[in-house]
Amino acid sequence: MLRSSFEECIKASGGVVPEMQACIESEFEYQDGRLNVAYQRLQGALAANEKAELELKQKQWLKERDAQCGWDADEEGQGQRLEANDCLLEMTSKRADELEAIGI
Repeated sequence: MLRSSFEECIKASGGVVPEMQACIESEFEYQDGRLNVAYQRLQGALAANEKAELELKQKQWLKERDAQCGWDADEEGQGQRLEANDCLLEMTSKRADELEAIGI
């Protein structure tokens, strides 16, 4: 669930990569905050065995996200960096949605 302000920022960037990158970074900070709040809320509400299961699933998700969204600064250019950061943003937003949807 990306905010409309993100879409507006991307449009206003005019396709200039550093400006697009700034838009992605700003939205990522917001989405990562959502994810952390949802995760902490769940950790505070779940039983011990459920907390352990959530922690394991979150670690697995982080490994998967990092594997899918990796970027090698030594071998790839700014286009690949933009794609990698957009991947991080999209996956983080989706995971925040998933955790927020767990009703407790």
